[in-house]
Amino acid sequence: METTLKEQYLKIYESQDKEALIPFLKSLSPKQKKELLIVLEECSSTFNHVRCSGRIIDFIYTATFIVCCNQKQFSTLVELYSLNIPELDKIFEWYCPDWFSKFLNKAVETNWIYLDYVFS
Repeated sequence: METTLKEQYLKIYESQDKEALIPFLKSLSPKQKKELLIVLEECSSTFNHVRCSGRIIDFIYTATFIVCCNQKQFSTLVELYSLNIPELDKIFEWYCPDWFSKFLNKAVETNWIYLDYVFS
């Protein structure tokens, strides 16, 4: 029996398997990204509880939003402090939304967050 997109993602999330995340995200079609965003919204209360467990979960959560959200969705759903995660470089090596550089630079300029680097 084939597993659903939700089941695949929850398995990665709950097992905190950050190595499986990137191949999973790379395999998503635009339609599947939208479907996964619905899963994230449905499970947000569970995710908020589990997110307390640390940096790996923050990476999985934030990376998924970077790949699946548009700018408006991202800015309302993601805590800006979670962008200061070095592992996110693994995402930016293969995917960076067109809007992300401008969004991040504005956040740094307005002192919402401090990062050791600025995207260009």
